[in-house]
Amino acid sequence: MANNPMAFRKIKSRRPTWQLVSFAALIAGTLAVVVAALIMVQPAVSDETVPPPSYDLAGSHPRTTGTPEPTAADEPSAAPTRTIVAISDVGAWRSLIGACPSGPVTPEYTVDGGASWKPSTSTGPLGISSVLRLARGDGGSVDMVGQAPAACAPQTLTTNARKDRWAPSTEAVQAWYVVPGTPSTINTPAGIRPTPCAAVIDVEPGVGEHAAVLCDNQRFFRSSDGGATWDGGIFVAGSRTFAPSADGYLVAATGQPECEGVQLRVVYPKTAPRDGAPLGCKVTKADTTEVALSVIGESVWLWVGDEIAVTSDRGITWR
Repeated sequence: MANNPMAFRKIKSRRPTWQLVSFAALIAGTLAVVVAALIMVQPAVSDETVPPPSYDLAGSHPRTTGTPEPTAADEPSAAPTRTIVAISDVGAWRSLIGACPSGPVTPEYTVDGGASWKPSTSTGPLGISSVLRLARGDGGSVDMVGQAPAACAPQTLTTNARKDRWAPSTEAVQAWYVVPGTPSTINTPAGIRPTPCAAVIDVEPGVGEHAAVLCDNQRFFRSSDGGATWDGGIFVAGSRTFAPSADGYLVAATGQPECEGVQLRVVYPKTAPRDGAPLGCKVTKADTTEVALSVIGESVWLWVGDEIAVTSDRGITWR
């Protein structure tokens, strides 16, 4: 074969082809290794990498994460137009909240679970033009924070819980209420305090130094030092008013898709996993823009539209 020039030429002509094939294979293998390395260092994309929702509170309040944002359909909640205070599972006082100055107010009381109501005959001569709130006082009494028509200055009346014998009290300075005409401030036993939002529509003291406010943007703030400082707040959709309870506070919420009426929601004195969790629902066709709520023991009183309803199992059943 060494003497055959044609065989030599054939062998010589094939060598470049083998070299090209080997070189191409080497390049392809190198590229495959590089691509694989790049894929391995790329971060995985999943829903878990998306930051949780958050909202900024007014001013310099802390930023709270994990709380749902209100939507454009959420309208500001108006200040309550009525107030009610339960004194037992069958007894309560109630009143409309009027502007000042206006005509004399006439609170009413019931001793039969709301089946019938009797108007007060002792408040008229006292000249109260409007009621800011009703609350249980010390020693079984009921306190009313109202306004006299002359200067519309807040003052407190008090009566025995089961009797219509209202009389002026000297405890007005210690009462909790939203300062009339200035919803960015509240009155507390320690004096007037600024609120954590521009417009508070309701304020309630809790146990000890605990207290809470509900703002017109449906945000709920809590304090553990008598209103001196406030937490970051939570958004409670549809909240209209609230009342202190043994566990913390019960909020009356409306416009919820799972409740055609008024839904009870629980909020604890301090941040807890179940804050804002729904409890029972009072199904009603009444006007749910007018809601008042009071809690005593296991009994929850709800005044919505023209209806009075009482539950002793957190809204599962009503009477």
